[in-house]
Amino acid sequence: MSLTNSGFTRFYTKQEVADILRVTVRTVTNYMARGLPYRKIHGTVRIPEDKFREWIEEKVTL
Repeated sequence: MSLTNSGFTRFYTKQEVADILRVTVRTVTNYMARGLPYRKIHGTVRIPEDKFREWIEEKVTL
């Protein structure tokens, strides 16, 4: 689990993930439909940093 200095898991917004991957927010939404882990917190989509990193490592092929 990825923790911040305060001991809490870091969560990304869809826009932050889009910026990291250099894709559109719509593409991130498509990734979510295909298995990118996310949670809804108070009705807002958040992507846990640790699960996002694991998902990227699974998808990246060299």
